[in-house]
Amino acid sequence: MGCLLPSTYMNNSGAAVKQAVLNKNLDHADILIVCDDFHLDFGQVRIRSKGADGGHNGLTSVIEHLGTQAFARLRLGIGGPVKGQESVEYVLGKWTAGEEKQLDEFIDRATDCCGAWLQGGIHKAMDQFNGRS
Repeated sequence: MGCLLPSTYMNNSGAAVKQAVLNKNLDHADILIVCDDFHLDFGQVRIRSKGADGGHNGLTSVIEHLGTQAFARLRLGIGGPVKGQESVEYVLGKWTAGEEKQLDEFIDRATDCCGAWLQGGIHKAMDQFNGRS
């Protein structure tokens, strides 16, 4: 088990993930990509075994470099930009006071989801965490 924190921006993280897969001889089933998602409400976690990028440039990069969509991903809901606000401005902006109050619980849920994936696999994590807010 290990954790990879690429030194690249998330949008270019696919190269680092591919290098780790090659260096550590990892199977795609051994990978869990954790990323933000402004299509999900703040604090929501959603874990999937595979799928498209959902408009997330970081996942696009990973999919392109690995040549597959067959890897697990944990999407962490950060809410969405207000009308007229640029996505990048929102994603890189500061938390609201209300969000800051919820961060510890949000981080705990995300951590617990990762733990469920590690201990019981993707289906256990999906059963336990998807659909709950």
